[in-house]
Amino acid sequence: MSIRLNGPSERLGTASTSDRLNNWSLDVAPQILDANLMKEMGRNTLILASNAYTLGPKDGLHVSFIERDDFARHREDSQHQVRFGQMLINGKGVHEQPDFVAIKPFEKNKGLYHEWAANAYANGLADEQRAYMPLAVYKDNNDVANMVTLYEHGVTTYDRVFWADRHETPEALHQDVVERAAEACMYGLGLMHGARLVHGDARVKNLGRDSRHVRFIDLEDSSLIPEETVDEQESLDVILKDITMFIDSTLQVDENAEQISEILHRPDMVDKLVGSYQAGIAKSKQSQEGIYVPDYGKLHEEVIREIIGHNRA
Repeated sequence: MSIRLNGPSERLGTASTSDRLNNWSLDVAPQILDANLMKEMGRNTLILASNAYTLGPKDGLHVSFIERDDFARHREDSQHQVRFGQMLINGKGVHEQPDFVAIKPFEKNKGLYHEWAANAYANGLADEQRAYMPLAVYKDNNDVANMVTLYEHGVTTYDRVFWADRHETPEALHQDVVERAAEACMYGLGLMHGARLVHGDARVKNLGRDSRHVRFIDLEDSSLIPEETVDEQESLDVILKDITMFIDSTLQVDENAEQISEILHRPDMVDKLVGSYQAGIAKSKQSQEGIYVPDYGKLHEEVIREIIGHNRA
């Protein structure tokens, strides 16, 4: 049974479904993807991705939104003023079709194109959902383009571990919890890099999990390594930057840094982290049929070990 939230709703605008959003790809420059789409949209309008909304009418829809501040818990530091709540779709033959969503505004259309395509690419790896599912593009009353994604309660980001308040949730910093979190993050980075995808902002708050999978959050700074440059130094540099950013971010909270550092820099733990990263690469290389991807984890193992082992509180 679907849950309909209580509370006041605001009208977002009229909506229609389109196949055009389904073709956005990281392999194609954003300006080529569908350059006129945003210009064609009026204020207070939405375009729903047809692969997300396969039933119901293609146009004549009306969309409203019930905001829930409690859905934003632990994401209060978002730079994008993301709104969370429930989107309701009404139209001919459709009554209050509900979806829990996040609505993220973008200053530039190019950023929206890019994050949409990156999320779709990540979700195509082994047909597993690794990023929030894009649902719609929304042009608000201020003529700002927003990306609407499916919101999932069960996704937890790893800042809940490494940046935990040691007085409020000391259990988050238990050794086994920290170890499991670090291994999952390195596995996730391996999944991305083995598929030529670089996160670009691989801090612990942008890596997470659900009950089944490692998840990738906020892919607006991500990039896809071109096939022809996978062996070049510039590609290795951005991959190592991801790993360095992750390790740095585990020690970001001064109160927790020494305890976490002692756990992550044990020789056996360094072995586990490197092994997790290599396992992620091996898994995702299977999705790159016909495309050569170096085994970054094995070819540059010593460099990765140095990044992990030398970064101390």
